[in-house]
Amino acid sequence: MNLKVVASIGMSVLTISGIVAYDLVIRDRALSTEVVVAKDKIEQHTVFDMSNLVVERRNKNQLVEGYVTPDEINTILGKDAAVAVLKNQMISTEFVDFINLTPDPKKNEAIRPIPSEWIYALPGSLRRKDVISIYAVKDKDKETTSSQSIRVVDRTQEIESDKEEILTAEDVESKSPEEVASQFTPIMSNIAVVYVKTSSNQEVMNKEDSEERLNASGTAAELEVNITEEQLEILMNYIENGYKFYISYR
Repeated sequence: MNLKVVASIGMSVLTISGIVAYDLVIRDRALSTEVVVAKDKIEQHTVFDMSNLVVERRNKNQLVEGYVTPDEINTILGKDAAVAVLKNQMISTEFVDFINLTPDPKKNEAIRPIPSEWIYALPGSLRRKDVISIYAVKDKDKETTSSQSIRVVDRTQEIESDKEEILTAEDVESKSPEEVASQFTPIMSNIAVVYVKTSSNQEVMNKEDSEERLNASGTAAELEVNITEEQLEILMNYIENGYKFYISYR
């Protein structure tokens, strides 16, 4: 066979092979990316772990908002699913309850109010999804019971013996939030705020077209938080014994 013909056939084969390889491998990789998906159906409140997650390649045109990449998988491990996730569905950060916003009935959690009558002071910049600490303040208009006789909630951190538990009105007026945190122990901490409401029951948000917290749509007056029935009882116990609450957030 003529060498030119052989060379021509060889070049054609290489060209076709290259085109096939590009379509099957290179093009596919260029138009897709690795994402985290549900290995099986994941029920709401199930903890994300490596047994129910898997990494797959998905077309870039089909990516969902907030999709999770393999490099970001550690940020969701150990967190609860805020919603049910279907098998093979891409995981979005919207599906992850990072700060315990979604009540878990198995833990007796529910969205419960902290009415304005219970609050001594709270930051005007407080918003939904913030995580708060709650401090007890002596209500100067009421006779208070010693805090030692009031059952307190288990805290996520050990109580520091050199910190006081009860603030006075003077403390609130004279101390910064940082000073309060360094000198006093909250009665509850790591509480997720589900809503911040005005006195007319409207949600407090940043003003339209503003990312500044100080530009609020209204004045914060009351809160809705995700807490257990036991935690609610403890708050009510403080109120019944003549205390109000100072709220701070991080």
